[in-house]
Amino acid sequence: MTRKPPELSLIVISHEMARELPRTLYSLSPRYQEGIAAEDYEVIVIDNGSRQPPRAEDFADLGLNLRIERFADPTPSPVRAINHGLGLAAAPLIGVSIDGARMASPGLLEACRRAARTDPMPVVSTLSFQIGPGPQWLTQQQGYDSAWEDRLLAGIDWQADGYRLFDISPFAENVGRGWFGPLSESNLLFLPRALWEALGGFDPAFESPGGGAANADLLWRALEHPGTRQVVVLGEGIFHQIHGGTHTNAGAAALEVHKRAAKEYYRLRGRIRVVDTERSYFGPVSRRAAEVYARQLAAAQTAPARGGNAPARPRGGRALSRPAQGGAFERDRAGNRGCAGCAAGPKGHPPPSGARRFTTCPAAWPRRWRKSGGCGRRGLTR
Repeated sequence: MTRKPPELSLIVISHEMARELPRTLYSLSPRYQEGIAAEDYEVIVIDNGSRQPPRAEDFADLGLNLRIERFADPTPSPVRAINHGLGLAAAPLIGVSIDGARMASPGLLEACRRAARTDPMPVVSTLSFQIGPGPQWLTQQQGYDSAWEDRLLAGIDWQADGYRLFDISPFAENVGRGWFGPLSESNLLFLPRALWEALGGFDPAFESPGGGAANADLLWRALEHPGTRQVVVLGEGIFHQIHGGTHTNAGAAALEVHKRAAKEYYRLRGRIRVVDTERSYFGPVSRRAAEVYARQLAAAQTAPARGGNAPARPRGGRALSRPAQGGAFERDRAGNRGCAGCAAGPKGHPPPSGARRFTTCPAAWPRRWRKSGGCGRRGLTR
């Protein structure tokens, strides 16, 4: 009996992700994804030069239609590996996740499949979040690391309820204006096969480590292609694990990394831009996702104007200060000195002496930073 071709193909790029990739693949598996059957989609992992590449047999228990290939000619940029994966895809709708450290919410694949049906030439875009208390390139300079992230994930039992990932993950910096603003890029993008072919896949001229601005460039070219329409998936998302990535986890070197990427883009394309076209939105939105969005939107609307000696706020929405010795590290942008997520109210948990800012209830901080009791909530105060 001939096996029917899948409706979705998803290309996932991996490089030295022994810790992160198992979580990502679990979050893409039929054991976790809702509303879509195992035979309806395939996942193709392209390993781009790991010293110990992943093996498909290690994930056999997931019931996932999985193929793992080792790219024969790995480079610091994943672009050529992505294009190799596109050539292997069997479905008429193909998605690319340039970073295998990104976990999915439970309804993501089905939502993308349904969103693609709303237009003849859809550019199905998903929203990105970063696990932890803030932008990882900043928080890792202040103590956030894989061990802390492991504790956060263990504390929410995400395998049983993946929507709890929203509780511990703010917007990524490419979602600077929230769900309804233009996206500078989409870290999981689905396009029809015909559109991938018309665009020629990712541009191999982007040779910077991590691909530079190749991901953003792909979205911009797709949106500017005649006849396309962006469809943004609401209520779902992908969640970035810290792993030492070239851009997201560049730490103190982030500014220099982004400068190099910008120079490369300017050389190849000219002026950097964000394509702000008319777009459609596709739901439904889970209650937990809606609550997180409402908190973050409220914090953005009530934030004090920048001025004086206030720290510059990155495009992702929040500025982080270095923690005081032994103190927690963030107050919300509205100026509240406490946990907005528990019964004590936004002023119920004063920060430790000397701490300037914090987002999480004290019970969620590392033990060495706790100075007072808390509600145990691991979500953000925003």
